[in-house]
Amino acid sequence: MKNETLFVALPPLIKVPVQTTKSLHQEMGECIAKIPAQAFPQILTLARNGSAIAQYVLSMMYYSGSAVSQDSIMAEQWLEKSAAQGFAKAQYHLAMQILEESPTRALALLEAAAAQHDADAQFALANIYYAGIYAAQNYPLAMQWLKQAAEGGVPEAQEFLGVMYFMGEHLAQDIALARYWVEKSAAQEFAPAQVILGLLYLDGLNGVAHDPEQGVRLLGKAAAQDNADAQYFIGTMYRDGEYLARDKAQARQWLEKAAMQDHENAIRELNVL
Repeated sequence: MKNETLFVALPPLIKVPVQTTKSLHQEMGECIAKIPAQAFPQILTLARNGSAIAQYVLSMMYYSGSAVSQDSIMAEQWLEKSAAQGFAKAQYHLAMQILEESPTRALALLEAAAAQHDADAQFALANIYYAGIYAAQNYPLAMQWLKQAAEGGVPEAQEFLGVMYFMGEHLAQDIALARYWVEKSAAQEFAPAQVILGLLYLDGLNGVAHDPEQGVRLLGKAAAQDNADAQYFIGTMYRDGEYLARDKAQARQWLEKAAMQDHENAIRELNVL
C-alpha cells in the first residue's frame, strides 16, 4: 500500500455546508421517535406558553409526522418562534433550511447558534468560510470554527481538522494533532476517518504502529458503510493478495461497489482486472 497516496482517502473540498451523514428531517425524526402521542398536548401547551425548547420539539414533531399529522407549515412556524427566542438548535436548523434563498439571514442565524456553542452551526460556518460560498472566503475564520466544531464532537469536523493538520493547509503541519483528530473521528465510526487511519496502520506511517490487522479491520468497517475509497482499497488488497488472501472474485466485487459510486481508480482497475 506504500505506493498509494494517503490523500486518495481525503475528502473533496466541501462546497456547501450541509450535513454529510443525515438529512435534517431524519435527525429530527430520530430525536423525537420515542415521544408518545399522549405527550403532544403538554408539549403544545408549553410551546404556546413560550417555551423555546417545546416550540423546537413541536416543530420537529410536525416535520416528521411523529405523534401528530405531518404539517410543514406548522413545523416552520414553530421553528421560527423557537429561533426567534434564541434557541441555538432551532437557529441552526432554520438557517440550513433557508441558506440558499436567504443566505444573509441564514449566516446571522448560524453565527448566533455558533456563539452558543452549537457544534453543528460551527461546522456549517467552517464550511461556508472555507469554500467562500454564501460569504467571503476566510481561511483563518474557517479554521477557527472548524476547531470549535471538532472540540464539540462533530466527527466530520474532527476528520476535516485532522486532514488540515496532516497537509499543513491553513494550519501549521502537526502530525500528532492530525492523528489525534482523525482517531477521534474514527472512534465515532466516521468512515472517511476510518479509511485514513486504516491506511496509516497498514503502512506504519506518521508514528502509527504497523498493524495490518487493525488497518484491514478499519477499512472493512468503512467499506461496510459504503465508503468508496475503502471499497477500492479492499478490492486492490484482494487482487494483489496484500494483507488479504488473493481472491479475484472478491476483488471484483469490492471494486465494482466502488465503481458504482464513480470511484475513478476503481473503474480503471476493473478495466484491467
